[in-house]
Amino acid sequence: MASISKYKRGNLINSLLDDLYTNPIFDMWPVDSKRNPYWTEDIPMKFATDLIENEKNYTMTAEIPGIEEKDLNITFEDNVISIGYEKSSKVCSDTNKCQWQEQRYGKYQRSFYIDNVDPNKISATISKGILTITLEKKEKILPVSKRIEVKSIE
Repeated sequence: MASISKYKRGNLINSLLDDLYTNPIFDMWPVDSKRNPYWTEDIPMKFATDLIENEKNYTMTAEIPGIEEKDLNITFEDNVISIGYEKSSKVCSDTNKCQWQEQRYGKYQRSFYIDNVDPNKISATISKGILTITLEKKEKILPVSKRIEVKSIE
């Protein structure tokens, strides 16, 4: 079985801090930096994902309603699949002052460490707000057992 982790190797502290600042417990505070000293647009927010494994591949699904394929940035590097996009607010402006805003706008980013993936066999589709990424596993290399004959040199 392959190793699967949402934390990139060597980056555990940053991933845990990211969890802290994107945790829903912070939702009780206002959504702007003027009233919330902990608010920053530099910390990417998260979106719901599922990862399913079978014999041949991994299938990852992510809920990303309202996002088009041209807005997605999906990369695979060093066994880490990263999904990111940016959602901009078109509601609040100088003329339209927001009294309450529950929808989140800004950067969204998720990364997962998955080994045993063939980087040339990754595909992604989007339909009705659900992103589906299929990551095909590398072919197993079976261990070869062989008796080696020893010859005498005289």
